[in-house]
Amino acid sequence: MAALLSCPVCDTWADIKDTRRVDVGILRRKYTCANGHRFITMSTEVVVSILDDEGKYVSVKKTESLSCAESPSQPSSA
Repeated sequence: MAALLSCPVCDTWADIKDTRRVDVGILRRKYTCANGHRFITMSTEVVVSILDDEGKYVSVKKTESLSCAESPSQPSSA
């Protein structure tokens, strides 16, 4: 289950519009909020081994945020 992310500008909910792997273990996600603000996050993907209920090790992927930046605004077509 993905965590709900809020817009850094207006604090409303945001949808993921695009996810791309930019390097080994680094993800870039583009978001758009309910009010139309666009922003990008960069995160690392880490594989962690945990012990499950049966005593077996299981690999789990975790993401950790690196940065968040507002996308440049699109030029208006008049």
